[in-house]
Amino acid sequence: MIVALENKIRDRLRDFYFQTNTELDALKRNQEDLTEGRDELDSLLDRLKREQEEVPRMIAAYEEKNKELERSNEKLHILPDDMVVMTHPVYRQLLNAFAEENAIQDTMYYLGKALEKGVIELEAFLKNVRELSRRQFVLRVLMNKCRKAAGLQEV
Repeated sequence: MIVALENKIRDRLRDFYFQTNTELDALKRNQEDLTEGRDELDSLLDRLKREQEEVPRMIAAYEEKNKELERSNEKLHILPDDMVVMTHPVYRQLLNAFAEENAIQDTMYYLGKALEKGVIELEAFLKNVRELSRRQFVLRVLMNKCRKAAGLQEV
């Protein structure tokens, strides 16, 4: 009976030993993961601090460049529309037709939105879309003629 009791105690001690070793291994892995995470967070914090220290310098450089651009723009007195210079009248005509066609497309889109919201009536919507569609058709024909005259690919 004493031997059976000793075996039972030995088995329980062995089970307890394996269980505590397993728990210790799991805790060690958790500790390693937490240490790695802390190191990663520390490196991220260091990088963030360096970037924060760099931000004022970058802002100052940006402001200086912005002022430089404003000064050069004041000297030149160039309007944005004048920045695009066409070498041939056909190209200018093509660009203007393209811009107007896109403006018509935008107008029809917003007319549709206004109709959905009930801001305009169906009759007014149809009348405006009909007129815009006619103008858009003429512009597309004109663009194709300009493309052909300029030797560009037709769309």
